[in-house]
Amino acid sequence: MKIRRFLLVCGILLFVVLLCTNADAAGGAFITAMDNFLHKLLPVLFPYMVISRLFISQDLLSSLSLVLPIHKIFRIPAGAAPVFWLGNLCGFPVGAQLTGILYRNGRISAKEASRLCAISGNVSPAFVVQAIGGLLWNNTAFGGFLLTLQFLSCCVVGIFLGRKAGDTVSVSDMRGETEGFGGAFCRAVTESAAGCVSLWGYIVFFSVLLAVIPVGGMGRLVLASLLEFTAGVEEAAAAGGLAGLFFTGFSIGFGGLCVLAQVSHALGKNGISLVPYIGGKCFQGIVCGIGAVLYGLCFPALHKGDTVRSTLFLYTGMTDGIGQFLFPGIVVLLAGMHYLLYFPKNSVKTDDSSV
Repeated sequence: MKIRRFLLVCGILLFVVLLCTNADAAGGAFITAMDNFLHKLLPVLFPYMVISRLFISQDLLSSLSLVLPIHKIFRIPAGAAPVFWLGNLCGFPVGAQLTGILYRNGRISAKEASRLCAISGNVSPAFVVQAIGGLLWNNTAFGGFLLTLQFLSCCVVGIFLGRKAGDTVSVSDMRGETEGFGGAFCRAVTESAAGCVSLWGYIVFFSVLLAVIPVGGMGRLVLASLLEFTAGVEEAAAAGGLAGLFFTGFSIGFGGLCVLAQVSHALGKNGISLVPYIGGKCFQGIVCGIGAVLYGLCFPALHKGDTVRSTLFLYTGMTDGIGQFLFPGIVVLLAGMHYLLYFPKNSVKTDDSSV
């Protein structure tokens, strides 16, 4: 314990020294991170954080388990399955935040929350295909390949964790009273705003930390991939070659310590283990990294710097704003339509049977 505290103090003092000796780099990293957060991340993330919280708090998506019974594959409660879809479509850290909500409302156990968090935190499809594939590598087909690989590796993690878990408790047996819409809306907006502020803090801190550490070349590429995934994919694309491909895939699958800190904060001190999440992300990082290298070997023009563009994903030709909103918008629209079509019929049957 004393050694741990000593190392912690030394690390903090070293960080202060690096800040003082690299003030210009720290200031530049702060401004860049602030600009990226305000103009690229916040406009996309905040609305869907509010909407996803409303869906979960009002239990509007539980009927999706009848259409897409993934809860049977991953052995999670049926009512928790929408968190998997929302987390994978809306990106970090929506899945972890929704998992924390379900657990605090007593609708899933700590072990189920631990497994659910491990499979509901991936990079959003728009960012993988449009930003990483289309903009950084100039190849949307490569972005689509990484997206597919990320999702499949996540499913493998979910199946593996589900087989080890055994039986689950039905979420319907643990459901409490649903909060009124007015209160739920105010809570969703307030908590989402607070979540965005904390997210901003993590992104800025890790961006500054990466900027002040005096390391270059391959060391910087590895460090960026471990600390913050957006910096990792940017450094990997700049490096190019097979090494750049590997760390692009690894950054997407692993997510970085910045995301891990966000997940830990979203879950809170509730006795939820992060071991399944960390293990799953390490597995996804290695799989996506190796898969990216194999893709590069099959298409050598990708890592040799030649321009390769695909029209496989047509939405990448749209503006940045539309492309970023497309996938989350689709899932919200379909979920709302399914709720409106299913629940009124279900409620009528319930009333008739009770009479």
